[in-house]
Amino acid sequence: MSLVTRAFAPLRSSARLAVRSFASTGGIPDDLEHAVGRERQELEAAEIGVTQFNRDPLESDEAQGNTKDDPILVPSFNDVRTVGVSHNDASYLYWFNMEKGKVHYLPQIEKYFMLYNPEELAKLVKEVEAKQQ
Repeated sequence: MSLVTRAFAPLRSSARLAVRSFASTGGIPDDLEHAVGRERQELEAAEIGVTQFNRDPLESDEAQGNTKDDPILVPSFNDVRTVGVSHNDASYLYWFNMEKGKVHYLPQIEKYFMLYNPEELAKLVKEVEAKQQ
């Protein structure tokens, strides 16, 4: 046995132990263990069969969004959101950024859009209902 082999022989056995100990700790963590905040809420809700965030396209009639006073409402928990819109039978999307509190006009399809926070809207509805009672 060479001098180098004898010098590294004790390290070789401890290295094998270290590798084995890392490999036997339980495997790869799943998405839920890494998720935090709204992502974690969404994954926990999905486990019990509840869809927390609706990803379906917004439906609006032709009359909605034609004026600044009646924009198409886009839900968002953030103050800024990127939105893609297709017009009727078009096969392409118009992409634009929206900011909370501002009405956005899309001249290509002549429609107005506005962000709203669903949580804030729910609080506002509760306040109005409480005042009416």
